[in-house]
Amino acid sequence: MMGNIYLIAGGNWDDFEVTLKKIIADTCLQNTKVAYLGAASGDNARFFQSTKTTLLAAGSCEVMKLDFKDKEKAAKVIEQCAIIFVSGGDVEKGIKILTEQGAVTILEKAFNHGTHFIGVSAGAIMLCEKWVAWRDDDEEEAYLFDCLGFAGIYCDAHDEPQWQELKALLKLLKDKKVKGVGLRSGSAIKVIGSSYELLAGKVDVI
Repeated sequence: MMGNIYLIAGGNWDDFEVTLKKIIADTCLQNTKVAYLGAASGDNARFFQSTKTTLLAAGSCEVMKLDFKDKEKAAKVIEQCAIIFVSGGDVEKGIKILTEQGAVTILEKAFNHGTHFIGVSAGAIMLCEKWVAWRDDDEEEAYLFDCLGFAGIYCDAHDEPQWQELKALLKLLKDKKVKGVGLRSGSAIKVIGSSYELLAGKVDVI
């Protein structure tokens, strides 16, 4: 059975602990260990420490750093953790690092065997289908790249009200039936397949 996917916008951290408490409660897990994946932030130590503190306050019993440079160690961490938390940062760099380290297949296996995923900001986007980038900051040279695809939607986080990048992504998809979900600052959703349930805040459907 696949795990649940929870996407958090970030951008407004006042209710971050409350949102994480709600998510951990939704998993119906107790004394949960969480694996922290910081690829998008370049494994920023400050990000890890602040997120670890909040996850512990929200009900996790332990937060373990996940590093795929040592795949055997990473596999052991995943075995112990019912939840993997994907940090914010840079979407494209995060996906590139995970691809280069051969982590994508391992994460897919964990998800397909019931591991839950929480993504915040860039981490939320990484859990979705695709994202958009520009070559050399040229607005005419936009392109799409694959993300992890565990959440069957397209989303952006805390870029309201314009949602310029999400609109650019939808334009490149060239499918008018596809909609994007804009996670407003402080919002959170639970994704099941290609549908979602609002857990906190507000979202814009583009």
